[in-house]
Amino acid sequence: MKKIVEIAGVGLVNKGAALMLTESVLRLRKKYSDDIRLVSRPARGSSYEAAVAMGRMGVLPLAEIVIREVELGRYLNYLPSKLVEPFGVLRSKDVDVMLDASGLKYSDDWGVAEIEKGEREIRAKFNYGARVILLPQAFGPFNNIRSKELMLKIINMAELIYARDECSYDYLRELSDSPKIRRCADITIGCDCRGVSDSKLTDGTVLMVPNQRMCDKGTEQSRKAYLDFMLKLGRELLESGNRVQLLNHEGAADRELCEQLKSKLKLETDILEFVDPRLIKYHIGCAKAVITSRFHGAVSALSQSVPCFATSWNHKYRTLFQDFGFEENVLDVCADGEVRRVVNLVTNEDRLTSMRSVLRAK
Repeated sequence: MKKIVEIAGVGLVNKGAALMLTESVLRLRKKYSDDIRLVSRPARGSSYEAAVAMGRMGVLPLAEIVIREVELGRYLNYLPSKLVEPFGVLRSKDVDVMLDASGLKYSDDWGVAEIEKGEREIRAKFNYGARVILLPQAFGPFNNIRSKELMLKIINMAELIYARDECSYDYLRELSDSPKIRRCADITIGCDCRGVSDSKLTDGTVLMVPNQRMCDKGTEQSRKAYLDFMLKLGRELLESGNRVQLLNHEGAADRELCEQLKSKLKLETDILEFVDPRLIKYHIGCAKAVITSRFHGAVSALSQSVPCFATSWNHKYRTLFQDFGFEENVLDVCADGEVRRVVNLVTNEDRLTSMRSVLRAK
C-alpha cells in the first residue's frame, strides 16, 4: 500500500509557501516516485484555480468541513475511506507522514493562538500514528510561558525538527537539548527555475517586492515609516536612471501595496504576478537588483546571485543575509541615509559585479 504523505503549512497564495510546496513535491517524487500519495490541506479561502493547480502537481486535498469558522473535518475520520475517496479527497487519519513546512508559524510574533493551532494539528496526526517532521523553517522567539509549553509538546511529538537559521536553532535549544533539533537551509534555495519561461523584464530592471506584513508587524515606528521609505527609495532609483518594476509575492493585500506604489511612482510597467511560484523566482533571477520585503523574495535573489536588499520585521531576514555574507543589506526603514546608501550601491556597476561574485562563491 502506498504511504500517504501530507505537506502541511503551505499553499499557493503566498509564493514562498507555494515554492516550498513545489520543491517538496519535486524532491519527494524524485526519491519515492509513485510509492507515495501526496496530500495537503487547502488554505482557507483557496480558489478553485489553486485546487486545480495542486491537482496538476499530483497533490490531493485532505477532507475538511468548515462551518462558521469551525473546523469539523475530524468527523470525516469516522467515515469509511470508500465513502470519502470517490470525491478525490483523503481522510486526515490516513496520513502516514506529516511534513510541516509552515515557514514561520511557531513564534510569539504570530501569537499563542497560531502555535496552539499547530500543536493541535500535530497532536492529531501523532495520535493516529503518523510520523511528524518539521521541515526547515524559522522558529521563535518564545517568551510567553504558554508558547514554551506548546513548543515543548511539539518537540516531544516530532521525529525531526529543522531550523533554517542559527537564531531559530538557538530559540529551540533554549527549550530542549533534544537531538531531534537540527539545522538545515531553506529548501527553496535549490529550486531550479531555469527554462520555465521567457523573461518579461527589460535588462537592468530593479525589482521591488513589498510586503503588507511590514505595515502590521515590527515596531510602531517601522510600521509608520515603511510605505514612505519604499516610495522615497523608488523615486530616487528612478531619478538615478534605473528602471523599476513591482512584483506581487502574495495575494490581494500585497497587490494593493503594489498598486499604491505604482500610482505614486507613476510607473508605466505592469505589476508582475504569476500563479506558478517558479516564475516568480525565475524573474527575480533576471533582475539587476532586488529590493524585497518578502523573505522568499530575498531567498530567490540571493540563491541566484542577484544583489538584494531587504526590509525586515523578523530575525529570519537578518540570519538569511548573514548566511550569504551580506548582513549590511538588511535595511532599517527608520534610518537617515539608508535610501541614499542603497541607491549608490545599485547605480554602481562595479559594486554590483562584486556582490554577484561573492554570491556565486557561496
